[in-house]
Amino acid sequence: MRYFSRAIALLCAPALVVCAVWLLAVDPSFAYQVSTLPNGLTVAVEENHAVDLVAVDVWVKAGNGCETANNSGVSHFVEHLIFGATAKRKAGQLDMEMESVGATLDAHTSLDWAHFHTTVGSRYVAKAVEVLHDAVMHAAFDKDDVERERLVILDEIAKKQSEPFDLCGENLARILYTDHPYSRPPEGDPEIIKKLSRNDILAYHRSRYVPSNMAVVIVGDIASQKAVDLVTQAFGQDAKKDAPPVPYPVIQPPDQQVTKTYPSPFKWSYVAFGFMGPRGADSKDVCAMDVLLTYIGIGYRSWMSTTLMEKMKLAEDVRSDYLTHTEPGLVSIMAAAGSKNAVKTKDAIVEELDNIGKGGISDAELVTAKKSLLGQYAFENETFAGRTNAIGFYFAVGDIGFDGKYVAGVGTVTNADIVRVAQKYLDVGHCAVLILNSTEGGN
Repeated sequence: MRYFSRAIALLCAPALVVCAVWLLAVDPSFAYQVSTLPNGLTVAVEENHAVDLVAVDVWVKAGNGCETANNSGVSHFVEHLIFGATAKRKAGQLDMEMESVGATLDAHTSLDWAHFHTTVGSRYVAKAVEVLHDAVMHAAFDKDDVERERLVILDEIAKKQSEPFDLCGENLARILYTDHPYSRPPEGDPEIIKKLSRNDILAYHRSRYVPSNMAVVIVGDIASQKAVDLVTQAFGQDAKKDAPPVPYPVIQPPDQQVTKTYPSPFKWSYVAFGFMGPRGADSKDVCAMDVLLTYIGIGYRSWMSTTLMEKMKLAEDVRSDYLTHTEPGLVSIMAAAGSKNAVKTKDAIVEELDNIGKGGISDAELVTAKKSLLGQYAFENETFAGRTNAIGFYFAVGDIGFDGKYVAGVGTVTNADIVRVAQKYLDVGHCAVLILNSTEGGN
């Protein structure tokens, strides 16, 4: 789905903050303000004085979509090293300083971005901004840290192979995106990870971690101008510099259905469909796809849960996902089934997608999907960290203002939009189909 299927929930005061989230739709005082520093850094601030907390989040357009086959995984490698030593802080000191004010540091990497964030009491915002600036802009990338984290990353890659839905998603991406960077997982290729040098990591960091390629997002109990001033004091001194353009290869959907079948190392068989969805800039299509995918496979009231699992008794587990990206994002529809039901499960999904493409869904199903989607949105936005995550995400994939228009965009989705995006994006004649056949899973 969009950003919030991967959003991070941090400790907060939910009963108070959720009120502020719902006020966001009707009270303009909760709208965020966006400005640009002279060196090109984007700053977004949303005042919310419901509780004495502030979330600070630094976003960088530096995911594995920016990589080549020769440095696959370097974005994620940088993320692992950012909170180590810096030019003025020893290893462990960043974490100690934040823990001393009751906070923690965290980071994540995806195809288009990396982000680094914390949530602190209001009186510690200056500390949080300064620490994040020092970490993100002045990481030392100590040689010993590089070697230690190399082993950690290789272990992460190995463990991911035991997660069947993750494995299906990775294989769908390889089939659909061929030589595009999106074909590679954020963790990178293990053989490349083994070879990446400290100099490779430094060169990548210096090219992508520049102010014009970054945004600092602050949400919470702080005046907007004070927040901008703090960011200016820390990040405003960094030299103006542009990141090199990313020469994305043109992505073309398959001209036919591409089906790959492999033996399954898991208990169940897995059927997975992969389609190329909307770009982040295609806001109308993004909203419609989110509603459609919620109907198909997100939540306990989805078609896959109520029909494929409960009524038809074909699937044992289901998952659908669409994470918006700068380039066309992967739409995946996946189901685990007994070996005897795998083909029936595939056929049932094909039939449902065909029906949607011809006539859409009922009015009641459309209303239910919208309610479910906006409920998830509200849940992920009830913390200040959730708000920084939402605002920063759309900076990274194309339009920092889209978050403020998302609820209204979902509200305007019609059944005609559902039919249109189903026909445009979910054509089973132009997709990837992955089948993992198990010899164990029974029914």
